[in-house]
Amino acid sequence: MAKRATAEQRLQRALAMLPWIAQHPWVSLEELSVRFGTTVDDAEADLGLLSFCGLPPYTPDRLITVDIVAGEVRVRFAEYFDRPVRLTTDEAIALTAAAQRLLDVPGSDDDGPLAHAVTKLKSTLGAAFHVSSDIGPSVRAYLAQLRDAIASDHPVDVTYYTAGRDSFSFRRVDPLELVQQGSGWYLHGFCYRADDIRTFRVDRIVGLDILTNRNRTVTTSDPVRHHDGWFEDATDAFEVRLRLRPGAHWLLRAVPTTTVSASEGEIEVVLRAADGIWIEQLVLRLGTTADVVEPMWLRQRVADRARSILDRYDQTRIVEGSH
Repeated sequence: MAKRATAEQRLQRALAMLPWIAQHPWVSLEELSVRFGTTVDDAEADLGLLSFCGLPPYTPDRLITVDIVAGEVRVRFAEYFDRPVRLTTDEAIALTAAAQRLLDVPGSDDDGPLAHAVTKLKSTLGAAFHVSSDIGPSVRAYLAQLRDAIASDHPVDVTYYTAGRDSFSFRRVDPLELVQQGSGWYLHGFCYRADDIRTFRVDRIVGLDILTNRNRTVTTSDPVRHHDGWFEDATDAFEVRLRLRPGAHWLLRAVPTTTVSASEGEIEVVLRAADGIWIEQLVLRLGTTADVVEPMWLRQRVADRARSILDRYDQTRIVEGSH
């Protein structure tokens, strides 16, 4: 059976829907699913999670209520929110950062109540305060285009940068869904060149055109393979086990990993890779802040490459010193 989005991803999507539904009471599930790039069944399931959202002690006056009648949706906020909430500085910063991330979800209203609330919070926190969005304007634009392509059943032509090969490629893709993993956005779609489902990082798209004169070969009714991890559909993918010291803990936020163990500031993780060059470059970048535990061939290759780089550096110093 195909794996669906994680509960965290579903809840984040439901929370992003919340302010828009509040502004458009009794909106249809069909309209809601189109706007947020999901299916009617998934939208209804996501909204079901909101009924568990509230504040301690989770009594009825502190829970969100979602009413779905004849395929139309209305939300009622907890009575707790009927009165102004006083926030500490730390609470305001955390709330602003979380709200900004929800605004990055495709379908969120840039001029809606959530956006206005974020503007007010930033103003209250002061001009020096700035919340950096996880995505830039180009990624936001591509997300909007891809959402439109998914809703209208049109394929897209994509110019895509592959970091592991440091090269650009042209792909024709039937876009099926957008998924957020960590701080990044990914496109699941049918790649004509690979003749199979593939996952693309949206921030590595450098050009995108919607083919409005033709329809997709693969539709959203076709099964999409979901995965708990990445590269599980790549036949040449392999697992890498790394031991990370504190200076390399940023990797946990940048790359999908599975934590194996943690002790005294060191964390052992497993990640999947489909490109030996990419993982080799990543480990070299980590330097002395990480060790390759497995596989041994990668450990040896990284050591050989590091020695080669140091040898070139020493030769350069000798040449420069001879002048």
